Amino acid sequence: MRKINLKAKNISSESVKEGYSGKISLVGGFVLLFLAGILYGGTWYLQNTQKKKVTVLKNNIQVLKNDLDKNKDYKQLYNFQDKLLELKRIFGNKIIQSDILNKISENTLNENSLKNLKIAINSGRSDITLTVQTSDLNNLAKQITAYSQIDINKQALLKGSSLGEDGVEASIQFSIGNINDKITPRDF
Repeated sequence: MRKINLKAKNISSESVKEGYSGKISLVGGFVLLFLAGILYGGTWYLQNTQKKKVTVLKNNIQVLKNDLDKNKDYKQLYNFQDKLLELKRIFGNKIIQSDILNKISENTLNENSLKNLKIAINSGRSDITLTVQTSDLNNLAKQITAYSQIDINKQALLKGSSLGEDGVEASIQFSIGNINDKITPRDF
């Protein structure tokens, strides 16, 4: 007898392919899941080793700080540095005051004389109060105008005046701001 295959060729080949494709998909899924697990485990391991290294470095830094705090030579050097910085600040203020005095002397008229001078430096601003002895009110007006011409001067105010035997004695106040922008202390 003859064997007759009633199935079409297309049907038999598709069923075979479906069996293989399901198995391939299952194996591929397990492989991808395995790779994801390896990547997760690797990043977790690297993160923990980095945390341990950071902890060790922080401990080493703390030990070094403690050793430096116990070292007398380091304390002396640290105190010396503080003293140098304080001296630099003091000399810087003196240089600023010197430059301000030069500006005032350049703008003081020859016929006038200074009797009293006070300079107060507060956070980048200087308040200068001076007493000028002059022969008459015209010279006083010229002197106030001359002080107003100082390039770092914000304002010149006449605080008071009195007439004496030697002429007019006047108290003038300057308010100079942002000294550090106009006058800079020299490095030493």
